[in-house]
Amino acid sequence: MNRLILYLLLFFMFATPAFAHPPSSVTAEDDKAKNEIVVIVFHRISTDRHEKDRTHFIKEIDLEINGEIVDSQTFNYQNHPSIVRARFSMPKHENSDKLVIKAICSTGSELDNDILISNLPAYK
Repeated sequence: MNRLILYLLLFFMFATPAFAHPPSSVTAEDDKAKNEIVVIVFHRISTDRHEKDRTHFIKEIDLEINGEIVDSQTFNYQNHPSIVRARFSMPKHENSDKLVIKAICSTGSELDNDILISNLPAYK
């Protein structure tokens, strides 16, 4: 019986991180009309729990220009089962500046995307 409990504890200890995953993609678009950057993060979570789940969600999105964080948004839950959208004021920049968008999951996993600001696609 003790071995069974030990095996179950070990299983859950090592299996829990396997159920968590980083965002699958991070994209951005330039909304010139509002002078904003629109960030779209794809991160699938359970569809039946997404509004109640406070353990697995995108908790933070950071904007970095040339290695310096210029803006950040934090979240307490994910209100859509697969997409998180965030709007940021367009920071002061040069067209040749490198923009890094980092999406951080509540489980600690993260994904980033870097792009030259001049190469941001127009917001649709």
